[in-house]
Amino acid sequence: MMSTIIIQGGEPPALLSPLVVDYLLTGRIFQLNVTPDDVADMELREALKKVDQALTTDELEQAVECCDSWRYQIEGLPNPVSMDNKDAFVQNAILFHVLIQQQSCYDQLVEGLNYYEVLLLLK
Repeated sequence: MMSTIIIQGGEPPALLSPLVVDYLLTGRIFQLNVTPDDVADMELREALKKVDQALTTDELEQAVECCDSWRYQIEGLPNPVSMDNKDAFVQNAILFHVLIQQQSCYDQLVEGLNYYEVLLLLK
């Protein structure tokens, strides 16, 4: 349905961020370059920025506490988070919240765009 709206000249939804478009065009999740700015949710984005920008262990611990409401629900996140693995924590959290959580929807969108032969034009 979303692909039909786009094909007929409708406005693409806001969820089509550059990161999502890169995924739609390449189909590769783990090769994408991600930043906290890719996250639409402002509270989540700010929490991930705090983790990413932490310079000391104390700053990191305080920043990670802001993520306690969701971080234990995501498989593959480093636990405990340290200065050595904070980049992996941020990257995997972004990928989960922006792509993996909605991956089946995006894959259906790709099927629709392929059906209308638009995906080839975008590549």
